[in-house]
Amino acid sequence: MSPDIRKTITDAFNAAVATSPYADEVVPGIVTQDGGEVTRRDLAAAWLQDDAFFAHIDKAMAGGKTLEQVIDKFQRGINTSILPRR
Repeated sequence: MSPDIRKTITDAFNAAVATSPYADEVVPGIVTQDGGEVTRRDLAAAWLQDDAFFAHIDKAMAGGKTLEQVIDKFQRGINTSILPRR
C-alpha cells in the first residue's frame, strides 16, 4: 500500500472518529491488559497503528473493494451505535 493511500485512510478514519457521537462507546468484551475499558476511539487508534490492519485493507482492495467503499463502510459503522437498544 502506498504511503498516500495509507495517509488517506488514516485521515478519513480519524475524521470519522472525531465527529462520531458513538466514538466513546465502550466495546463489550474487549479490555486492556490491565482490565480497563476499550472505546471504539481506542480501537480505531490501535488499528491505525497496525500494519496488519492496512494489509487487510490492501487484500480487500485487491479483491475488488474501492478505497471509497472501505472508508464509507467505516464511516457508516462508527456512526452507528454498537450497544443494544433498550
